[in-house]
Amino acid sequence: MTSDSSPSAVPRGVPAAPDLAPKQRVHTIDRANRATVTDATVFRFRLYVAGDAQHSVEALVNLYDICRRLLPNRHEIEVVDLFLEPARAVEDGVSVTPALMKLSPAPVLTILGTLNQTQIVVQTLGLRIP
Repeated sequence: MTSDSSPSAVPRGVPAAPDLAPKQRVHTIDRANRATVTDATVFRFRLYVAGDAQHSVEALVNLYDICRRLLPNRHEIEVVDLFLEPARAVEDGVSVTPALMKLSPAPVLTILGTLNQTQIVVQTLGLRIP
């Protein structure tokens, strides 16, 4: 019978401590399917919100700000209020709001939350800060 003497080993019969580190959802981007982005490329977004809930309003304001600064005249935003269109949530597979889908250019991706971490959102969307 061997015993593991590493500091992270948990003695037999003792439950392991829960992992308290925050979980992050990481999306792998397939670079081969990434569209070529030029200064004329139009970005299409769909933002799922829950009425005028605080986080939904924050996400909308933050998205408009990012688009105004980095994509002037090169963006389209569709806002889907799941209180008004609940079937759309099921159809589109959305269970959390606010949720931003970048529809084009490829790849399609989803970002959850208020979009308040601008640098991370910009990087995830593949935008360049001038």
